[in-house]
Amino acid sequence: MVQKKHKYLVTAVIPVYNSAAYISETLESVLDQSVPFVEVIVVNGNSKDDTAHIAKQFKGVKLVQLDYEPERIVKRNIATKIAKGNVLAFIDSDLVLSKHWLKEILRGFEQGYIAAVDRRAVYKPRTYIAKMNDHFFDLRFTDDYRPFTAWVVTKDFLQNSGHLDESVIGFEDKDLGDAIYASGHAIYFAKHAFAYHNGEPTTVAAELRRHFWFGSRALPYWKKHKPFDKPFKVGLFFFLTALFFVKPLIFSGLFALLYAYVFAKDLFYWKMHIKYLFVHPFLAVLSEFAYAYGFIYCLLRGPARYVRISDQKADQY
Repeated sequence: MVQKKHKYLVTAVIPVYNSAAYISETLESVLDQSVPFVEVIVVNGNSKDDTAHIAKQFKGVKLVQLDYEPERIVKRNIATKIAKGNVLAFIDSDLVLSKHWLKEILRGFEQGYIAAVDRRAVYKPRTYIAKMNDHFFDLRFTDDYRPFTAWVVTKDFLQNSGHLDESVIGFEDKDLGDAIYASGHAIYFAKHAFAYHNGEPTTVAAELRRHFWFGSRALPYWKKHKPFDKPFKVGLFFFLTALFFVKPLIFSGLFALLYAYVFAKDLFYWKMHIKYLFVHPFLAVLSEFAYAYGFIYCLLRGPARYVRISDQKADQY
């Protein structure tokens, strides 16, 4: 489905909470684009640090101040309602955009796409884990990459489709991507629009925490879309955990099989560099355990609480 060409005005939407460590670099990169945004909206969730003060120092930034801390998706919906652009770019507060980021994104809209994703990379990777993640980004984001999420989308589609859905906390990008494909549209991959992630995990512990976090928020998305792989994977890793205590020798053998599977995929499919080839499969399997534990935790305590858009009280500055 192709739209008629017209001028696109892009609003940058940046949800923040206690983002003082990153927000300056993020806003500098957003405001220094070769093709400018029509406006930049920062939605601050009652930060306890200097986030709001820093954002106010940037000319041209519209700061929406909240007196409570909602989820990121709620902040995006608040900004969507007041944005004057006909395209919305959802930018996290720990991203640093390349100079021509927006120019490259707009190439897709000029071709008739209604949504786009950028090319992620790790911002100044220093640790072994960060460098390994950055290497994996290099392997993943090739010309044949098929996006499954959307980070830039037309305002018309958001309004007409009823997205963003606040019930799928943590999976809003994937849920939006699903809705775009279901409507008959495709998502443009802007391979030269680099977005450097400042918050990418730098340690094994941080990597496992991230997967646990996603697992602990997966239940509402699973209930909505019911992907087969999620309960299957959770059941498999829960079973393996039980085996660890009951039959540790069998557990070790099955763990080795999983490691061998990921190793073969890294070697033959991804063609991973040898300095990461032996570590990445081990971390990947551990991450699946962390995700499964997060999912089970979600089942036990119920899905994460969220605040609906109708409950908002926002003061603009």
